[in-house]
Amino acid sequence: MENRSKNSIRTQLMGLSLLVVVVSIVLSLMGALYLTLRQERESLDSNLLNSVTILARTPVVQNALTGTASTQELADFLDETTAQVSDIDLVLVGDPEGVLYYAPDHNDIGLSYAGNAQSKLFSGAAPYTSNDEGPLGSSHSAYAPVRDDQGNLIGFVIVGIFMRSMTQTMVQTILQFVAIG
Repeated sequence: MENRSKNSIRTQLMGLSLLVVVVSIVLSLMGALYLTLRQERESLDSNLLNSVTILARTPVVQNALTGTASTQELADFLDETTAQVSDIDLVLVGDPEGVLYYAPDHNDIGLSYAGNAQSKLFSGAAPYTSNDEGPLGSSHSAYAPVRDDQGNLIGFVIVGIFMRSMTQTMVQTILQFVAIG
């Protein structure tokens, strides 16, 4: 009888030890996955902010908003630029009233932008990221003001990635993480 009690206690301790090890591994993997996804989001935000800041300072964008370049020149430039970049789903250029000078769907040029996250730019905000519902669906985007040579606000640029693209990227990251782990 005494032998069975010792085996039972030994078995229980082994089971408990195994449970502690499994829980520790799962928690460690979850923490590492969280940190990986957070780092990926920060990298995405940085890329979007860099892209929107560069586009807002591009002469063809500024010239289109001041009327010294046509919207067709702007469309040709941005169509060619975005065709070569796989990390960006959306680029919009609009004036302070929200009239679009460029949109991926050229039928939207001249229409008012449906989103409202760009409104902070009109209060003097520096480039920032935000989630918004725009003409092409939900997106995570970076917003930047476009200024003329005197520093006056003449419009805005939005560079974004659709939420469905972000979800796909997240799923791919999780699958890669699970395959490695």
